[in-house]
Amino acid sequence: PGISNEDKTRLFQPNFSTKKAGMGLGLTIVNTIIADHNGMINVQDNSPRGAKFVIELPV
Repeated sequence: PGISNEDKTRLFQPNFSTKKAGMGLGLTIVNTIIADHNGMINVQDNSPRGAKFVIELPV
């Protein structure tokens, strides 16, 4: 998988990053904006490798 199960549980938390120079705010901001619009975002494994982010917004 592109993202470990442990990291998936923390992806949207402030200040979490897997990069040395990362601030860990990008996905937190995205999650907040989507939640403000009554939506959801989640991460899934993408076979054979990588990850995909699924965003659901109400119509």
